[in-house]
Amino acid sequence: MAIGILNGAAKALFRAGDIVDTILERAGSCFPTSVGFSIDIGAPINCAMKISGVGAKLVFEIIGEVADIAKDSLELAKEDAEKSWEFGIERTGKAYELTGKFGDLEKLIREEPLRRLQAFEARESLVQASSSTSRCWRGQRSIDQLVSFREQTAAEVSSTATRT
Repeated sequence: MAIGILNGAAKALFRAGDIVDTILERAGSCFPTSVGFSIDIGAPINCAMKISGVGAKLVFEIIGEVADIAKDSLELAKEDAEKSWEFGIERTGKAYELTGKFGDLEKLIREEPLRRLQAFEARESLVQASSSTSRCWRGQRSIDQLVSFREQTAAEVSSTATRT
């Protein structure tokens, strides 16, 4: 927007310089070129017409320049409004996304004690299963020792019976 304003100000200043230059050039041609008794009665009217014609032309050119500046300013304002609108939409989307993430975080915080309890229960089940497995292995060793003892005893009884 500021660039458009500066461009408009530059155009206006250049145009003002053109106006001053043209008026001075035309006004300079209004003075008589020869000194003496020759007086042109139509010279002042001719001079006034030249200057007023230049003035009218420059007024219309200035109006055109102002219209062009206004058009540029409106285009810049439109672009600015579009950027502002896009930024607002993006900001709203990010706020919605952030609210969703915050809701997910709150849900996880509410679930944390239950998850902690479930983890503790799973740990206790694992400890009990480990203890049960240990008891099973001890029982299996006892059975293996009993079978070995019976086999040994049967072998001793059998060898004693064959000797007699």
